[in-house]
Amino acid sequence: MTVAQLREQILRKTAELEGLESEIKNELRNDIERKLREANLTLQDIFPDMFNAGKRGKQRASALPRFRHPDTGEEWSGRGRMPRWVQDVTLIENLSIEAFRASARYKIQS
Repeated sequence: MTVAQLREQILRKTAELEGLESEIKNELRNDIERKLREANLTLQDIFPDMFNAGKRGKQRASALPRFRHPDTGEEWSGRGRMPRWVQDVTLIENLSIEAFRASARYKIQS
């Protein structure tokens, strides 16, 4: 079997798998909807926490930026997902995230 034939077979099988997964999801969704109708219930009746998630507790305030790229001016609060520029800086300068956070070069002076 050639590489091209193998790739073609992989693409066919991937499409077949996606079709089966979609079919299973649709059947499951239809089954769940039917059972909910028969019981005169909604998803909110079954999973109330899922629908009230935004109402629980206080929302965190957006954090002020703590780090700034000296060349581009891009900023990061230090919360959440690390932006690409921080990943690039740590990789290029061979810094751990702890060393990056400790570096005065990128800290915003308040």
